[in-house]
Amino acid sequence: MYFKRNEPYRYAFDNPINGTLSRIEKNEKVTANVLLLDVSNEGAKVSSTNDIQWNKSSKINLVFTLNDTSFHALGEISWIKSYHKSTEMGLHLNTDESYQKNMISVLKDIAKSTRSK
Repeated sequence: MYFKRNEPYRYAFDNPINGTLSRIEKNEKVTANVLLLDVSNEGAKVSSTNDIQWNKSSKINLVFTLNDTSFHALGEISWIKSYHKSTEMGLHLNTDESYQKNMISVLKDIAKSTRSK
């Protein structure tokens, strides 16, 4: 499986964005707070300090807010890197055209406001 994300409008945040990541399993839903390190139309990189055991290919739901716009996306974990006090994960998100248009619009607004500072 190819994991390098070379998508347009991939945006790395100077200050990570708060979000929640839920692992969805048969009879169980486990939710943790995460920091969004970067995001694009079909993926994200997040960091978690929770003691939850994440598994590659786990089905997930990512929820976060950018510029007062809420985003909800289902997907799966593509890769996991464990560190001493945190875990970084690459997420593949299953998004529709509406999500992608909203994401591009919001990321353009963020990029414009960052450049004008």
